Parts: sequence; structure tokens; C-alpha cells
Amino acid sequence: MGNWLRDVRFALRLLRREPRFAALAIAALALGIGASTAVFTVVDAVLLRPLAYQNADRLVVALQGPSGNGPVSPADFLDYEREARSVDHLSAAQWWSVTLGGGERPIRLDGLTVSGDLFDLLGVSPALGRTLTNVDAQPGHDHVVVLSDNLWRTRFASDRLVIGRTVPIDGAPYVVVGVMPPGFRFAPFWATRAELWAPLTLANRADDRAGQSLRLFGRLKDGVSTARAQAEMSAICARLAHDYPATNAGARITVTPLLDKAVAGIRSTLVLLLALVACVLLIACANVANALLARAAGRKREIAIRLAVGASRTDIVRQLLTESLLLAALGSIAGLACATWGVHALIAALPPGSLPRQQDVSFDTRVFLAASLATLVSGLATGLAPALQIVRHTVARGFQDNSRGATEGRGGRRARGLLVAGQVALAVVLLADAGVLTRTMVRLNGIDPGFQVDHLAVATVSLDGTPYAQAAARPAMFDRVQARLAAMPFVTAAGAINHLPLAGDTWKVSYWPDDRPAPPPQEQPTAIYRVVRPGYFAAMGLPLVAGHDVASTDTASSLPVVVINEAMAERQWPGRSAVGRRIHLPGPSDVPTALTVVGVAANARQTDWTSPPEDEAYVAFAQRSSEFGLSSLTFVLRTSGDPAAVAASIPREVALVDRGVVVSANTTMAGIVADQLWRQRLTSELAGAFAGIALGLAVIGIYAVVAGAVARRTREFGVRLALGATPGTIQRLAVAAVLGPVCWGAVVGLAATAAGTGLMRTMVYDVSVLDPYAIGGSALLLLAAALGAAWLPARRASRLDPTIALRDA
Repeated sequence: MGNWLRDVRFALRLLRREPRFAALAIAALALGIGASTAVFTVVDAVLLRPLAYQNADRLVVALQGPSGNGPVSPADFLDYEREARSVDHLSAAQWWSVTLGGGERPIRLDGLTVSGDLFDLLGVSPALGRTLTNVDAQPGHDHVVVLSDNLWRTRFASDRLVIGRTVPIDGAPYVVVGVMPPGFRFAPFWATRAELWAPLTLANRADDRAGQSLRLFGRLKDGVSTARAQAEMSAICARLAHDYPATNAGARITVTPLLDKAVAGIRSTLVLLLALVACVLLIACANVANALLARAAGRKREIAIRLAVGASRTDIVRQLLTESLLLAALGSIAGLACATWGVHALIAALPPGSLPRQQDVSFDTRVFLAASLATLVSGLATGLAPALQIVRHTVARGFQDNSRGATEGRGGRRARGLLVAGQVALAVVLLADAGVLTRTMVRLNGIDPGFQVDHLAVATVSLDGTPYAQAAARPAMFDRVQARLAAMPFVTAAGAINHLPLAGDTWKVSYWPDDRPAPPPQEQPTAIYRVVRPGYFAAMGLPLVAGHDVASTDTASSLPVVVINEAMAERQWPGRSAVGRRIHLPGPSDVPTALTVVGVAANARQTDWTSPPEDEAYVAFAQRSSEFGLSSLTFVLRTSGDPAAVAASIPREVALVDRGVVVSANTTMAGIVADQLWRQRLTSELAGAFAGIALGLAVIGIYAVVAGAVARRTREFGVRLALGATPGTIQRLAVAAVLGPVCWGAVVGLAATAAGTGLMRTMVYDVSVLDPYAIGGSALLLLAAALGAAWLPARRASRLDPTIALRDA
């Protein structure tokens, strides 16, 4: 211990004597360790930690549909629950958007209605009261609800007497029976903003196989694999498809571990970022190792003297490793500060609820151990090469070299060349990937959504819990709301829709054209079903390419009308006009109703930014207000000023119509689009930042190598100049010290980029993962930067005064 303490004190004295070297080395390691720790913090919280439920590794989710990724009908769920033997506590959950009253103003909340045994499945106890049971879902039982910790604190001021209190939800009395602990979130991949849970009642829907609205959750029985559960559930699904072809034909079911489902959309992104940031850490280590090698070349005389007076080679190696570990420790301290800032900045840059398990991102023991391991690896990686290089020199060799003109052995030059080549190779990989991701963002930003994104304010207005929630009262109240919003300053057009494109749920319905026989139910085409009010298309900036918008005269007593999109018109009537034709859509009680096409709208992005348009039908709200409980609409306002300011004013304007009407999700369409692209944008920006750091570190390393070579060859260059060598010759000789390693590094980097395209495939759009412009441009950029870094010290070498160079060498 005494030897180590002495080595640490000696290392600190050396660093104080060389503050510039110490600052650069610590900064390089801080960037590498800080960035890698920040990204690992997120990866650990999202991908590695088990979910905060009992037996989380055995929890699965079951989804159904043509792609095996959609909800399940109540009747199908009851069959799965009755017949499945490989899964315990098979439970269902359904989206529940409600208005909570009882305060100064009602608020709109997301929640879930769930099977009574769902909380037993999760094994999570409430912080207060109790959770739900199967008895709570029985007909005639009082309505009960369980609150989230956040809702309890913000709406009920952390009142522990809330248990047993009756609160109005959608105008009905609900008894609060429990409060969940802080941090509880369910489900982790869907409805992540749920703030309350109520019993799921299926008594009046037990025979419903058409209304797919349930997600299924269960726990694998002991000894049962996911594959075995999948096989059993698939067999049940096949039987249902055979027995009920009208609703189940073509359906398949997928059984997925709950954690895998929760992180499926972000796993490849985080793994890619972790790989890129590991490259940054390796470049930082190589950079510092190169600096230590250069520093070691000037310490041969010191080391030789220490060996001559009795120090062993073990003592020398321990001292050198202590110095590098001290640098790594200091870099780690600075890096942890960078990581703390980086994690907070990263989370702040994400849309709320966009990152799965976002609330779990924090530093803990695992992150600390990872940072410590990074520090240890960094210290050993940066110190081992110089230590081994130094001890190869004998005492006699050390005295032969003088402190000014010590030459570097072939092994040292080879080691430094390999480090330069490694930095260049890793930097090429980072630059190439950043270039591909940047080109992807350019392509994504160039997509035409079909409507005008700018100057568009949006807000959801709900009548639930008010006297206007009844179907007969909805049109008149929404008329008043729309008139009030249309009269706001800077508003030039106003309209409303049931589900805003890119921002909400989508309903799909089967349809068929009236001018041909009805196909069997399983062969009927499907369309995305939208319900709009007059003015929607003008407000959205969504052009009508034929016909006209739905009108205020389209009421429940008038001829049913529909506006379709270009995709549907071209699919059903290619090359012909669709206006005036009729299509059959489900009506009240699922009785098909013939609607006349009065307009054709341009195709618009529907469920996400990159998917091609599907068939889409827009029906008039006044003609369909009794369907699907349409008591909430999203209003869209075209503005001539700042849409964010208009969006912020919407709740106040609606309150002037009626204070009981709830406004939620008031934002801008530009913000919604930005939320659609956050994953690609964040990855592109972080990859660009990592590539910039890598390029900077590689340039510094190359500069240091050439500068060190010039310093060691001062005498040689002086002699060459005295014998008539031109400055250009001297420059070429100086640059040649790194030209070979740089070129080899670029070649290796390009090969590594080509071999490592797997992680990139899910991140690109309309760009090849081996995009020649991005990859070739990245290699040329690095070569140009490397030559620039080498040229500066080479230029100084070419301007040496031969007399002074020979005298001082």
C-alpha cells in the first residue's frame, strides 16, 4: 500500500508539472467515459433491468390480428382464458379515456379497464387501500377505481383519506379503493400514461367478436416456454378462425415476453448508440495511450536512472500504470459529471412517455460498476503500451539517449502507428454511420404528409361527464365550441376530427362499393374510418382533389355522405371519377349503410410518418355522432400567428362556452410530427455528436504523432535542409510518419462499416445502409482532416533554421 501511495503522489507531481498534457488527457477520457456512461444508463434502465413486477421474466403479452400485433375481441379473450393451459392469470386490459371531475376544473385522463386478477398477475401491492378483484366487475357492483401515485398527489393532495371517497368519472360515481406505489406503470409498451384503473366488464360483450379492443397479459406456468405457449395459443386461434370466419379469418396470435414487447421499438436504437459510444471510448483511450507513448519517449533517461539506482522493472511498470490509472480516475470523475448532465439532457429531449421505462432511467449500482469498469479498462489500455515499451530499454541504452534527442525505437513507432490506425478506423465507422443517419433525416424531413403542418394548433375537446355527452346534444355543443374557436384572434379556419392523423388511435372498418356485389366478410377491403366536422380539410390544409367537403347541411336526416382519399378512389375506380358513387360502411348496430361519395381528399400520412397511405373514409359527424361514443373530438385551427400561443389559449376559450367541457392535448401539429420522428432525430444527432468527438480526438492524436516525430527528427531535418533539401521535401517526410497508418485505418474502417450494417437497417429510410455518398464522404472528410492535422507541424519543420536546429538538437 505504501508503494502505491508513493506512486500516486509522484504521479500527481508529474501531472502538475505538465498541466496541458493532463488537461487534454483528462478531457479526452471524460468525453469517452461520460458519453458511454450516459448511454449505458439508458440502456441499463430500458433493456437490462427486469420489469418491476413479480416473476417479470415469465410475463407475456398476447396480441392478435392479420399481423399478430393488434387487440383481441371480448369473445375471443374469453375463449383463450377458458382453453389456455400454459398461461396463468390470463387477463385483459382496455384503453379508457375519461373525464375526472370533483376539482376546480374537470381534467381528461388516460386509464385502463382491466380484469380483476390483473394486479395479482403483476404481484404489485398498493401503497394505500387495495387493488381490483373479480368481484368488482360483477353486474350491480359499485363502480370502483384505483389511482396512480402521481394522480393521488397532484389531484388529491396526497390525502390518505381518499380511500373510500366517491369521485365523478364521466359523470358517474366511482369509489376510490386504492392508490398504487410511486413508479408503477402498466402497461409498459402501451397506455404508458395511464393514471387510473377500473374493472373491465364484459357481461354485455361476451359474444362480441368484431370489437377488437383488448390486450391480453399472462404469466407462463412453471417449466413452460414462450414457444410452447405460442403453439397452444396459435392452435386456439386457428380453431376460432375456422369456427368464426366472418370475424377471425386470417387472424394469428403472437405471444411475446412482456419486456421484449416493451422495448421492441427502441432496442436496435439503443444497441446502436451503445456500439457507437463504445467507439468513442476506444478512440479516447487510443488518444491518451498515444500521448503517453510520446511522453514516455522523453522519459527514457529518467527511467534508466531509476533502474540504475535499484528500482526494479516491476516498480517502473507499477509507476507508469499508476499514472495512467490516475488519469483515468480523474477522467472518470469528470466523465460522471458529464454523464449526469448528459442523461438529464437526453431525457429532457424526449417527448413525454416516448421512451419505454423512461421513469426508470437513473444512476444506480449497476451504472456505477459500469463506469468503474470503464475507468479500469481505460487506465490499463492507456498505460500498458507505454509501460511495456519503456521497460524494454536497458540501463545502458537509457544513458546513451539524452533527454533532448532521445530517439524512439521501432516498437514505439509501430505501437503509435497502430493506435493512429485504430483511431482512424473507429472514426470512419462513426462518421459513416452518422452520415447515413443524417441522410435518413433529410429524407424523412422531405416527406410530404399531405397536409400543411405549419401554423396548425390542435386540442381535444371532451363532453364526457357533462349534460352534452348524450348523442342528441353533442352536435349543438360542438357547433358552439367550433364557432368560438373559429372566432379566436389569428385563427383563419377551424374543423374537427375524431382521431387526428399521426396522433391518435385509428379505427378500421370493412367496406365495399355499391356498384358490385358484396364480397364475403373476410374478403372485404378495409378503410381507416374518420369522423369529421365541416371545415376540417380547409383547417388541415388537406386539399380536396375532387368534389367538396362535408357540409353543415349533412345531418342525421339527410342523405349519408362520405369523403374518401385518393388511395381508395384509385383502388376502386381507377381512371374514373369517384364522386357520386356509393360505398357501404357499417352503420348503427353494424347494419351496412350506403354513403354517397361527395369528395376525394389528397392522401395524408395516417398512422405513422413513413407508412404508405391506406384507404380512408371521412364521414360527417352530424350523421354519425351516435356511433362509437363520439363525445370527444380533436379540433384543428389554422392560424396566421404563433400556433403554440393559439393552442395555449384554447382551454380558456372553451371554458367561456362551458366550464364543464374538458380540453386536453392542446399542442401544435408541428410538435406532433416532431414526436413522430424523435427516435430517428435523436439517433442522428447523437451519432453526429459522437462522430464529431471522434473526429476531433483523431485529429488531435494525428497532430500529436507528427509533432512528436518532428521534435525527435529535428537534427535530421536540420541536416537535410543544410544539404539543400527543399521545404516541400521536409513536409512530405514529416507527413509520411502518419500517412500509412491513416490510410490503413481508413481502409479498415470502411470494411468495418460494411460488415456492421445489421444494427443500421432498422434506422434508415429511403437510404442504403452502405450509402456511397455518406460513407465515401466520411472517409474523405477524415483523410482531409488527418492531412490538415499533419500539415501544421510538418510546415513548422520545413521552416527550421538549419543552424539553430543543429545547435539545439
